Amino acid sequence: MAETTTAAAEEERNFVAHFKEQQISPPDEIQQNPKNGGLGASSRNLSVRDFELVRTLGTGTFARVWLVRLANPAEEDRDKVFALKVLRKVEVIKLKQVDHVNHERSVLSDVAGHPFITTLITSFSDHDSLYMLGFLDYNSNVDSLANVGTRMGLVYGWLYQWIGLQVLDTANGVLRYSKNGKAFRMNGTLGPQWALPTSVFAQAGKMGTGDLDPYEANEDFLLLRPFISPESEDMMTFVISKLTRSIPEMIPLLLAETTTAFRENFAPEDASGMDGEGWTHTCLFQHVNISLAKIVSRILCGEKYSSDAVWVNNVATFARGIFFSGMLLRRLPRWSHGLVAPWMKTTKQVAVIEKMVTEDVRGLVSGGVTGEDYERGVILPMLVEDVRGKKAFEGKGEEELLWGVNNRICRFFFATVDTTTLTFTHILYDVIGHKKELYVEPMRREIRDVSKKFGGVWNRESIGELKSLDAFMRESQRLHPLGYTLGSRKVAKKEGLDFISKGEDGEKVIHIPYGERIEGLAWAIHQDAEHYEDADVFKGFRTRDETIAGSNPSERFMSFGYGRHACPGRYVALTIEKIMLIEFLMNYDWKEIERLKDWSFGWNNIPDMASKVHIRRLSEEEVEKLWE
Repeated sequence: MAETTTAAAEEERNFVAHFKEQQISPPDEIQQNPKNGGLGASSRNLSVRDFELVRTLGTGTFARVWLVRLANPAEEDRDKVFALKVLRKVEVIKLKQVDHVNHERSVLSDVAGHPFITTLITSFSDHDSLYMLGFLDYNSNVDSLANVGTRMGLVYGWLYQWIGLQVLDTANGVLRYSKNGKAFRMNGTLGPQWALPTSVFAQAGKMGTGDLDPYEANEDFLLLRPFISPESEDMMTFVISKLTRSIPEMIPLLLAETTTAFRENFAPEDASGMDGEGWTHTCLFQHVNISLAKIVSRILCGEKYSSDAVWVNNVATFARGIFFSGMLLRRLPRWSHGLVAPWMKTTKQVAVIEKMVTEDVRGLVSGGVTGEDYERGVILPMLVEDVRGKKAFEGKGEEELLWGVNNRICRFFFATVDTTTLTFTHILYDVIGHKKELYVEPMRREIRDVSKKFGGVWNRESIGELKSLDAFMRESQRLHPLGYTLGSRKVAKKEGLDFISKGEDGEKVIHIPYGERIEGLAWAIHQDAEHYEDADVFKGFRTRDETIAGSNPSERFMSFGYGRHACPGRYVALTIEKIMLIEFLMNYDWKEIERLKDWSFGWNNIPDMASKVHIRRLSEEEVEKLWE
């Protein structure tokens, strides 16, 4: 009997390892196809001992999802990884979720083998737990999966943990992305996509937009064009040659507006949720979002706008909402976008921005107002001159120039407010998610020392000496990049592109056809033990003593992209974030909590946008003592 059981278990292990060889069928043929007979079925022989637990992908009220691989696998199966959902029986019964769990397993079993749905390979149980073993095919459709979750009543946390794994099979990328200099191709939700080894990054990093197009690649995912004209997509020259050089003039405005924004939004004195001890139980994400809308409005358009609550609230909701509008539009055929977008809230928000700013832009365009009439450090006059100098606007009239400037204002708000909100919220969660003596106290000490050295003056030089803050922010971005994959580009040359990869087997030519995408597996690279010791552990000062600046992308740090395709606005973003972090560290207290889990939407890795934390603004006496 023991031999029979062992043989059966080995047969089921082999099925798990090679399940992808089963036939993927149309929905109405799934159950009829005999090759799919085993998919989704319960196992009587497998146990948790048949798998090696690699790391936790996510946790829920009564379940945990693990990244696993087969224990003692055959040589050809070493790189195969799966997701194992573990449900604790006691908690399932206690929370009266038995019917829910049975329903979940039944639905996933029924659709196992469907080309657009999570593949449940098998399920099994032991005395303490229930187990569901799954894999996400490269052709899985994220939107369809989310839709099934909505209609079938499945657990959202479970679905999005699967979605996070689905992104170009990122977990598999941890094991494969740079090993032996190999590239691998998959059919993602946006078409054919390539994950490239680090050995070809230098080649890709030197190529311009004529070879690797960022605009079409980003549009496939973001879908901004129904709301913002593509004419303003190429702002790289403006950002690099003009905006970055203006950082010294912007810093005084950033300092003043950050203080104001935090006073108004981070546990203000009149906060309705403040308890008797002065603590406010609140969602940090919302405060970061509105504060950044206010701060960016100050440097882009001036104090007139940053002090206007209607303007600031509209900018904040626009910058975040346009992302979700794109997600909704992706569910619809592309031909319908132009018909649907005008009815969406984002279109109305764009109209509000344009209506409110048009008078001042018109004054600059007509020459009735000049840059000297604006506060030093405000970008708007410089932006108007940049548009006026574009070849596309040579000989154009006032209305065309006005349209060009307004278009860029909207794009600037999206690019700056949205991404910085996500990044800085991640940073704050890392601040409050660790003991103060580990990181906060050393960072506060560094702020005091640098301030004293420069006579209390914050400028580009003094801010640049905050090495501990640099390292902390970089480590937060390493473990919490905004996307599991970053740096998406489309091959723009009709003949395709050839890359030379170098691995253990020597040099090899990788040919990528026209129109296909390349991706940098940021999450996988950042989790690689070859690049980082204890790669899955947050070490806030990991890079403090390195000579490489936090703004410099590299083959092992991809949060800002790489080479010529690195984010041109990273210097401005890091300056804003560092000033905001100084404000928070030196004027606030908080109750430490376990680091909040990230949310996964498609290939996006965003901070928790709903959970609340306890914060309070320090009294004047406490602030003075902190600076001593």
